[in-house]
Amino acid sequence: MKAVEIEISIDAPLELVWDTLLRIEEYPLWNPFIQKVECTAASIVVGSIIDLHVHWPSGRKEIAREQICTIERPGEKDDTALWEYTYGGILARLYLLQAKRVQRLSKGQHGVTIYYSADFFKGIGRFLVPFREVKEGFLLQAEGLKKYCERKSKELPLP
Repeated sequence: MKAVEIEISIDAPLELVWDTLLRIEEYPLWNPFIQKVECTAASIVVGSIIDLHVHWPSGRKEIAREQICTIERPGEKDDTALWEYTYGGILARLYLLQAKRVQRLSKGQHGVTIYYSADFFKGIGRFLVPFREVKEGFLLQAEGLKKYCERKSKELPLP
């Protein structure tokens, strides 16, 4: 198995970061890596199929079909939130590549949210995965999420 992992601190409440991740219609506002998400269901639920419009750092574009396998909203288990989906493209259907994307949020100190993102690849097809570009894309997404959420957090009224 091969993994690509990143982690970043976001100075915004976990709930705000979570809402931003699941508001797929807003991805063009902040996400330079996955610039559009289309969902086959009316809302993001386990079992939904999503099409991710990926803009690779090299300039290449593709649509990746994924299936949501886990959604754990903030407070369901503890001070974390989790969103996972699995790759459903041709290599997966031919049993050549299995990939699982994990995006986990946890509460850090002083109201900071820790954003962890990883993709785990296994199968002979993993040798076709552009790992460096995946990591660059994850970093672009994380930085975009950080900037967007921190700006939105400053706009929130004080309690």
